[in-house]
Amino acid sequence: MKMLVALVVLATSGSPASSDLCTGRASSIAPDMQIQEADLTREAAVQAAELLAVRIREDTLEGEMELGILNAKKVVEGYLLRRHAEHFSSELGPQDPAAEEAREVFCNWLSTEGFLYD
Repeated sequence: MKMLVALVVLATSGSPASSDLCTGRASSIAPDMQIQEADLTREAAVQAAELLAVRIREDTLEGEMELGILNAKKVVEGYLLRRHAEHFSSELGPQDPAAEEAREVFCNWLSTEGFLYD
């Protein structure tokens, strides 16, 4: 349970995201479980990846640790999707079809899969 609490703190801390790609998008996720776009920072992703590396190295993947592992995967995935969308938007312009597609993929993930297990 300590790991779950630590991950929730991790996911809600850190510097804000450099952009807000999904402004105004409705979410199907309960507000208290939602991952916010600003939660998906590089620092949060690094900490989540380090948690995953420790759990894999120690082979502690079940039981109480399972929710922490699932939440860490969410943070890493969300961060990578957000950065991909930001990169395409800055490199190609926000109106470019590839940038729009990357943004849509990220925003769809955030509104349907962007939640923490509790």
